[in-house]
Amino acid sequence: MLFNVPDKGETKVIQSQKEFKFISQESQLIREAFNYHFKDPLGITNHFLNCLDNWSTKWKPTMYYAPYTSLVQGSGTGKSRLFKEISCDVYIFYCCFRSLRSTGYPPRSSIASVLLNIPSNRYETILRFVAYLNSSLLQLAEELSQELPCDKSEWYKQQIEELEVKGFQSSFWSPIQKKMDEFVKSFDASQDEENFCAQLQDRLKSAVFAVYDVLSNWT
Repeated sequence: MLFNVPDKGETKVIQSQKEFKFISQESQLIREAFNYHFKDPLGITNHFLNCLDNWSTKWKPTMYYAPYTSLVQGSGTGKSRLFKEISCDVYIFYCCFRSLRSTGYPPRSSIASVLLNIPSNRYETILRFVAYLNSSLLQLAEELSQELPCDKSEWYKQQIEELEVKGFQSSFWSPIQKKMDEFVKSFDASQDEENFCAQLQDRLKSAVFAVYDVLSNWT
């Protein structure tokens, strides 16, 4: 929430279509660096969370198009690492849209291919992403109802660690994808735009912090 790594015998970085591919040793170093102890002497993490809380309280559908924001900065500046750090304080639904050929980290999410499957119209696109958010919320609710639910950090970790545990990420997203299919089947899409949007809004009332990463590859 899946990518190609060259053979260990290779000793060079390969550049293809404006995207670097790292050899396996370099990929391992990138993973280790990403998970290294986070130093935050200026309190950027808390500032970021406070900003999100402040903006969310000010959101009104009559003033803003949607309750979302963008975090834009150059590659390697710590955007994804910041999301990992705030996962210690809030539950995050993380989805990386990195290209299938990429050897970057975090890896492309297995659910990304489901979300990016070309629909026949824009309503199906909207429905698919609402189904994703709704199903993720249901899955989290089920997890929190367990006697020993995973904590916030572990919830995030399960979504990205495809490398460390083979199939781990797929096992996380499989029940969510099943819920997505059930959501779409139960939805009445044969209606006008106003009723379509009203039904979607009614089906997704809970607050959620969803992160869509590496959208530059989404064209």
